[in-house]
Amino acid sequence: MSPDRRPNSRIAALSRRWTHLREAELVEDRRTGWTLILIGVLTFVLLCGRLLSTYDDPSDDDQIAFLNTATTVHDAGGIPQLLRDLYGGRFREANRHPLYIGLLSIHPTLAFGRGLSAFLGLCTLGLLTWMTARRQSLLTAGLLCILLATNMAFCRFSTRVVCDVLMILWGGVIYYVAARDDSCSATRLSVLIGGLLGLAYLTKGTGLLLLVGVVIWKCTRHAISRLRYANGERELDRPTHQITRSLVLIVATWLIVASPLLIRNARLYGSPLYNVNTWLLFVDEFEQPVELSERLTVGNAAQVYWQTHTITEIVQREATGLAWEIFILVRMLGPAPLDDGRAVFGMMLCVCAIIAVIAAPRPEHLLLALWGLLLVAMFAWYVPIAAGGRFLFPLMAPLLMCTSTGIVRLASLSNTPRSRLIVGFASVYCAVVLVWSFGTNWLVEQV
Repeated sequence: MSPDRRPNSRIAALSRRWTHLREAELVEDRRTGWTLILIGVLTFVLLCGRLLSTYDDPSDDDQIAFLNTATTVHDAGGIPQLLRDLYGGRFREANRHPLYIGLLSIHPTLAFGRGLSAFLGLCTLGLLTWMTARRQSLLTAGLLCILLATNMAFCRFSTRVVCDVLMILWGGVIYYVAARDDSCSATRLSVLIGGLLGLAYLTKGTGLLLLVGVVIWKCTRHAISRLRYANGERELDRPTHQITRSLVLIVATWLIVASPLLIRNARLYGSPLYNVNTWLLFVDEFEQPVELSERLTVGNAAQVYWQTHTITEIVQREATGLAWEIFILVRMLGPAPLDDGRAVFGMMLCVCAIIAVIAAPRPEHLLLALWGLLLVAMFAWYVPIAAGGRFLFPLMAPLLMCTSTGIVRLASLSNTPRSRLIVGFASVYCAVVLVWSFGTNWLVEQV
């Protein structure tokens, strides 16, 4: 064979494999799927048990603040009184949103709080696995279960007295519901999405960005559909009045569900979307946001920042933050008990997710991209103040859903029986994670 024909043959071989990858169907393999789910659940229980058996001092982070606030709520009368105080504008906590605080107030102790988070983590694992099985296949769901169960960030925050594990749940559930956009009643779907987004906002301020992403996603999908219709490429998905009605239902339901916090903010602080951390967007290092809010309005803080910083400094802050946030995002997907080394595994998982998206693009992939842009851009700017994977937690489940789909597609290229290959790899992977985790004091080391 002549030298110039070798590259052509390689290109042809790669083209055939890519075509096979795109055309591969997510064949159901119930036996393998159930095996993976059992392995995943067992691994998660063991890892969380390892974490729960190790004392986690709450006094130097947000855990103590959640416990103190929940204790105050408990002593005042619990969840019913919390709702009355929110609607009456008397609940003064301006940093942490009330949903998790209300749950914790049932019994505001460290042991109960860690148990509550572990229960929420297990529910998240089970619900997202079930949803993936309904939407795709039991095999894909089993792989998602493995990836979530061994994820260091997911396991760690499933045993801490903070609200972040709930954001993993909301991100995954909203993404799943959005994926059913073409197979469900438009009214019921819109109300459900709006309600879930409201719960996300009651959990953490990041929920507002999820709402913005969903609204942009709906509008962008409709604009693309109209453009293709104008070019004669396809029929119009839905008329404009249906999209408008859907958006109105989403926002209206969000307003109803989030109303306790929105009304509290308006009555106590003068703005429905008040968040004390907004002031930190206009400083170069962490300061007490309450003290900042007492000295300056948000508008004044922003004006001072723009006047004292050059365009170069502003661009440099965002660019540096973007580099860090991309690294943090990739690292967030990696397994226990690694620290920055998780980024290597996370990069491979991201590649699998990208393969799934490119090989078989779906409307919900655009929503994931919009969420990613909003969250990464926002928290890239926030890096000088604080940085961490927890800010990007709503992206975890959707990304791992795409990753599991990509792995199933890649496995279809192997001549080895698919079930044997996947179960064998998953078993070894979980065994290594467990042995390594139990052999290190990773709760202390992984901060």
